[in-house]
Amino acid sequence: MLTTRDGHEYGDGADDVLIYLESYASVYPVHRSSVPVCECGGATFRLLADDIEGAAVRRCTDCQHEHTIGDSARYLVGAELEQCECPCGDDRFQLVVGVSHYPGSTDVRWAYLGARCSECSLVGCYADWKSESGDSTTYLDNA
Repeated sequence: MLTTRDGHEYGDGADDVLIYLESYASVYPVHRSSVPVCECGGATFRLLADDIEGAAVRRCTDCQHEHTIGDSARYLVGAELEQCECPCGDDRFQLVVGVSHYPGSTDVRWAYLGARCSECSLVGCYADWKSESGDSTTYLDNA
């Protein structure tokens, strides 16, 4: 359940991150979302992102495998990825990738990277950007 303490939102899991993203995404609403899971089964990641270039990479905290998010592989050359960190100092997150569609379409218009800190449970949107990547199913399959 999403709760507010000291002006910040805290949650218990991915559903709470999605609720946060839905309130955060006031201009381009979240139409679909995905909760990334590593090929090893891990669900906690370190997040590296550049929301200017529209690129992000998640690194599994269990096996250290790195995976680009959405269509990020196309933008990594110009990206300056920065490691995301919670205000509490931890850098391990459960992630939720959300997308907004163009009207009357399933093509991605905007992408959101929501996260819940593994240490303190703070939820937030750590990056968002305009996207021209095509169908949201393909985008989210690569979340």
